[in-house]
Amino acid sequence: MTTSNSIYICGPVSGTEYYRDRFNKAEKNIRETFDGKIVNPVEMCIYTFETPEYVKWERLMYYCLDLLSNCTHIYLMSGWEKSHGARIEQLWSEKLGLVEIREKQPELDKIFRDVFSDFFPEVTK
Repeated sequence: MTTSNSIYICGPVSGTEYYRDRFNKAEKNIRETFDGKIVNPVEMCIYTFETPEYVKWERLMYYCLDLLSNCTHIYLMSGWEKSHGARIEQLWSEKLGLVEIREKQPELDKIFRDVFSDFFPEVTK
């Protein structure tokens, strides 16, 4: 059952440092503009499993995909494309027809504007 106006935070976890801080920062930033339920899978896994680092990766993925299945949006944090789990979540959200929102990357936005401004002036304003 999909929760009305809910967003799932998607990003790299395994093999990264400070992932809990990064997910909590993303949640805080989303809260400023998103009117709905925010699903932070890192906090949900900690709440559910207490010590998720001792739970098999596959079990955590099943749990996270279930959380994702009940959302209307997915928020893709920077670096999501380098994570096996995040790529699975993105593909699943695409199959479910979720609205995709990507984390802003000001430095890349500036590069894009600088490089493509002559070709696409209406897009790079």
